Amino acid sequence: MKRLFGRPSPAAVIAMVALLAALSGSAVGATVLTKKKVKKISNNQITKRAPSLSVASAKTADSATTADNAQPTAFAQVSAAGTLNPGNSKNVGSVTLSHTSFYCFKGLSFTPRGIQANLDFNDASNGTVRVGLGDANGFCPAGTEAFVNTLQGGTSTPYGFFVLFYG
Repeated sequence: MKRLFGRPSPAAVIAMVALLAALSGSAVGATVLTKKKVKKISNNQITKRAPSLSVASAKTADSATTADNAQPTAFAQVSAAGTLNPGNSKNVGSVTLSHTSFYCFKGLSFTPRGIQANLDFNDASNGTVRVGLGDANGFCPAGTEAFVNTLQGGTSTPYGFFVLFYG
C-alpha cells in the first residue's frame, strides 16, 4: 500500500518537539509557582538587593527633602522687551536684553546649577528657546550668571518667556 504522507522533515520534527515542550512546560510552571511562592521569592530578592528599603521609609518621598524640595530657587516671566513681570518673578536680580534676543541674568542670590525656559504662548508663535549658564560666549555682559536666547527658524527673535533657575 502506498503512503499518503511522506516522512516529516527534520525542521518539522524539531518544531513539534519544541511545541510539545512549550505546552507542557507552561502547564508544569503554572502548577509549581503559586502567588504565595512568587511573593516570597520577590521579598527575598528585594531584601537581599536593598536591605535598607522598607515601606515605612517611603513616606519621606512625599516631601522630597533630599532634592532640596524639588522647587526652583528662582523664576521669572520676562517680556520680549526684557522686562521682568514682578507678579510672576521671584529671586531674580535683573535681566538685560542683549544682541536682539539674548536675555542675560545677573544678581541672583545663589549660584545657578540649572536653568529651564519656555516661550510665553501669548507672545511667541513657533519660536524656540535656548538656555545656558555663564555669559553666552560674550553675547551677554561680563558677570552674567545665566542666559536665555529666543529664536524663530534659527534667527534671533525677541519673545517673552518663563524661566526657572535651580541652585
